[in-house]
Amino acid sequence: MAETGLKQEPSKVNRLICLTITGYRRPGLGEEEYRYYMTKVHAPLVSSLMEEHGIIRYTMTHNSSATRPMLSELYDPEFSKLSDYDCVVQFVFKSLDDFKRMKADPRFLEKVAPDHVNFADTKRSTQLYNLITSDMYYWYYFATNEAFLVSIVD
Repeated sequence: MAETGLKQEPSKVNRLICLTITGYRRPGLGEEEYRYYMTKVHAPLVSSLMEEHGIIRYTMTHNSSATRPMLSELYDPEFSKLSDYDCVVQFVFKSLDDFKRMKADPRFLEKVAPDHVNFADTKRSTQLYNLITSDMYYWYYFATNEAFLVSIVD
C-alpha cells in the first residue's frame, strides 16, 4: 500500500460519490432569472426523485458577476484565472446505481431531463466525477457572502 500519511486507508463503506456540474446559463437568460429558475422551478422538479432514489446531498451555488471579483480578495495573484461558469451543482450519493435509477425514472425522463434546455447551456457545462474518501464529510454552503455548516455525515 502506498504511503498516504493516513493511519489506514479510508474504507469503501465510507466512500461517497460526488457528481459536480459546472453550469452555464442558456444564452439570453439573465443571472437573476437563471438563479430563480434553477432554485424555484427546476430544483423542485427533481428533489422528490433524489430523495426517493437515495441521493444524499444536492447543493447549488451561483457564481455571479457580483461574486466573481471577490475571488481576487481570497487568493494570491498567482491564482489569476477566475472561473466563468454561472453555477456549481453537486450531487452526493452512495452508488452509481442510485443516480442511474433516478435518471431512468420515467418522471425524470418526462419532466426533469427536458427541462435543462429552459435554463442551461448544455454545450458549455461540464461534469466531474469524484470519490469522497474522508471518514467524516463536511459540506459548506456559501450564499450571499455567508457560510453555513450544512451537515456532517459519519
